[in-house]
Amino acid sequence: MRKILVVLLVLTAASAYAGKVKSVKGDVKAMIGGKWQTAKTGMQINDGTAIMTGFSSSVVITYGAGEFKLKELSKATYTEKTKDDKTKSGVNLELGKVKVKYDKQASQGKIGFTVQTPDGSASVRGTEELVMYFPDKGMTVIVLIGEVSIENISGIVGSLFVGQEAQSSGLGLTPNSDIMNEVITGISGLNPSFDETQYQDLLNLLQNYLNLPVLGISIEPQRL
Repeated sequence: MRKILVVLLVLTAASAYAGKVKSVKGDVKAMIGGKWQTAKTGMQINDGTAIMTGFSSSVVITYGAGEFKLKELSKATYTEKTKDDKTKSGVNLELGKVKVKYDKQASQGKIGFTVQTPDGSASVRGTEELVMYFPDKGMTVIVLIGEVSIENISGIVGSLFVGQEAQSSGLGLTPNSDIMNEVITGISGLNPSFDETQYQDLLNLLQNYLNLPVLGISIEPQRL
């Protein structure tokens, strides 16, 4: 009986700060049990859970010290590690935008939150931030309230304050560059000047290339 009680206490502590879906708009999916499932209000988001949003879609997820909003056309994985009574929460942002609210009083110094991208990271400090990552543009961090600690892939660390913005370079590609057209052509097998009827084919090909599930959505030419 005592062993069972100890196990229950450990499980309770481990899930104390797990994320939870607060609200869902549009088509949002979460990787649960090895399968993409439709995200629903109240769904628990644990360490390692991948989340993806479609067109005109978003999801708000609460965690131990605040909440974050994954905006449309984004993919991220929630992370949470606890050691010595301190929890490091965050998201690995693979593509898109995430807005983070962090309550320093709620955290009581026991919970941190970091947005990690292929180009660097941004850690909130009693603040509100917007982090964007796209392969062609790299990572952009905008401080909405308070202070954010940033670090690039070279290990250079700095701080940003309210109203400040920082950007780390991505692949250096502009949407209409010859190189970007070559990338699109290479991925899709289509000429960059394709017509509207080929947009869905391109969407499906891009989703396969990025290892993303098809959300069953239509694409508007002006939004591509």
